[in-house]
Amino acid sequence: MLSCLVTGGHSGLGRAVCQRFARAGHRVVSLDLMTEDKTEDNVQHIRGDVRNEADVQKAISRLPKIDCLVSCSGVANAFKIFNFESKRPQRLEDFKTLLEINVFGTFNVLRLVAHKMAQNQTDPNGQRGSIILTSSILATDAHEGQTGTAASSAALNSMTLPLARDLKDVGIRVNTIAVGFFATPLVERSESQELLSFIRLATPCPSRLGDPEEFAHLAERLIRNPMINGSIIRLDGACRWPERG
Repeated sequence: MLSCLVTGGHSGLGRAVCQRFARAGHRVVSLDLMTEDKTEDNVQHIRGDVRNEADVQKAISRLPKIDCLVSCSGVANAFKIFNFESKRPQRLEDFKTLLEINVFGTFNVLRLVAHKMAQNQTDPNGQRGSIILTSSILATDAHEGQTGTAASSAALNSMTLPLARDLKDVGIRVNTIAVGFFATPLVERSESQELLSFIRLATPCPSRLGDPEEFAHLAERLIRNPMINGSIIRLDGACRWPERG
């Protein structure tokens, strides 16, 4: 049985990870700002903000050890840097919020989890744990209005290899899943039907939104495979984001 911490486990990708890992008999704690402290479906949910050290430490303390961290906390928005109709620039606060949650919040969790994970006993491969970050294919394929999301995803991608090298001496692996477009509340709430149709067109096979369970399946495989380290893996159905006419 593994002891797993999942951030952003209240909904979407994080919820799918929590459910899959709990079904497999693992001990799971979820940290999410959009929930209350409760236990549901064998997952212990902790209300907290990934940017807040005390909240993260509270979640960490609920596990006797941490074998794996799956970081799914994140937000997105869509604003062009300057609106030429209203003649107003994008609010700096919008960009700042993306970086604070997606990058600073993720780093905050990583730095605190690494200390506890490093105290684990080594397995036959000399490893003590696995960390999985979640970024987006928009790091390289972003469209108009997605500068903030692209910047935060690119930051996570660029952190992956140096983090793996930072933690190699204590046997902790770090990988990132760069997701395409998945059927999560974040996507389905924020996107128009026209854009959802365009996303499906840009995703050739399978031509649909991803199922969060497919993300959870890959996260589980990454944890189990000791040779995958310092990698960014696209999970997107070969989605490529063409220019819209």
